[in-house]
Amino acid sequence: MGEKVVYEVARYNGWDDDAELIERVQLVSVDGVLKLRDGSGAETTCEGSDAVAVISSTPALREIRDEQEARINCMAEIVSKLPFALEPVTNSDELINLAAKVNGDPWSAFRTDDGELAMLPGGDPEDEPDMAPCWAEFQFGEGEDNPLIGSTSIGTAMPGVAIEYAGYDNGGFGSESAVAIRPFDDFATVFVDWLLNVEVLGGIWGGDSSPGSPGPELFETAAAAADRKAWWNNEADDEDGDDEDEEGDYEEVYYEADLSRWAFLKLHLPDSLIEEVRDRLIKTAKQPS
Repeated sequence: MGEKVVYEVARYNGWDDDAELIERVQLVSVDGVLKLRDGSGAETTCEGSDAVAVISSTPALREIRDEQEARINCMAEIVSKLPFALEPVTNSDELINLAAKVNGDPWSAFRTDDGELAMLPGGDPEDEPDMAPCWAEFQFGEGEDNPLIGSTSIGTAMPGVAIEYAGYDNGGFGSESAVAIRPFDDFATVFVDWLLNVEVLGGIWGGDSSPGSPGPELFETAAAAADRKAWWNNEADDEDGDDEDEEGDYEEVYYEADLSRWAFLKLHLPDSLIEEVRDRLIKTAKQPS
């Protein structure tokens, strides 16, 4: 079977191309046996044959350390497991210096809904992680003078890994954001759970009342619209879910209407996936409460 490097992490003291190499560690498969190889070439035989399990249990492989760029190269089948295996390590509240590159793509540390940190594709921890693709976006607002505005989106961080991102801004007087990630093999189940609950946004919401969720009605309105957009407010309920005078930007809709509570949904789903969501909503509605 020979020798094959299945995973490598090289740590540098900065992010420039000429940054100094601090450490290099490899996970190597030698005739089917996994071995840990350090920068000097010394090898240690690993227990077990599961590469992801070895990465998850070995600090030298899993840790993403503050003020060091970790440049990771690994086999494609390992990448989708890394959000659950990598461990950001820091004593600071600042996340900007927890950075990695995985097969050349930038990853950053993001706060999760359970108060932990997760490494995900994306170059800015103050923004939402990269989604490829993003399935849908939902915004909710309340208040008029200093509105509390929340947003949440759902999609895939990579094949087989669903990601829900949420954030809110309290009229400039406070903000918070979080993500939740989970492996999945059934799109409709994950999407409908988000559509009915938006748990991450609800968990960090800074308002006195719940931000609600898009729900089946707003979903159907957006699905029927040519631009896949729909909005609702507490004073008017446009039957087609679309404001003909607007281009669909939720902030423009809000400030134009000057409403105390509003919601906006945008779908990025093809017809086939919309039908999957409809079927799952029907099945969910028939389940006993």
